[in-house]
Amino acid sequence: MEYGIEFSISAKKEWDRLSGDIKKQFKKKLDKLRYDPYSAPRLRGDLHGLFKVKLKSSGFRMVYQVIDNEIIILILGIGKRNNDDIYTSMKNMKIF
Repeated sequence: MEYGIEFSISAKKEWDRLSGDIKKQFKKKLDKLRYDPYSAPRLRGDLHGLFKVKLKSSGFRMVYQVIDNEIIILILGIGKRNNDDIYTSMKNMKIF
């Protein structure tokens, strides 16, 4: 089964600001996740239930949620890992 990809409003804005090279790297990883969204590392603590995609070379992270009943991967945030900013912003969203 192939999952669709959707972006939260804030994640879409973050996506639009990324360089073409970073987008290309994320797209490659998302293409694989469409068929197995649970293969990425799960987040722990306050963010349990969410997953992350890492681009080690650039330091970018993408945080997403799997919504099985809608067959969707919902991208919640994209950003640099600097000082855990991406994870702090996810905690502040209170999405779950």
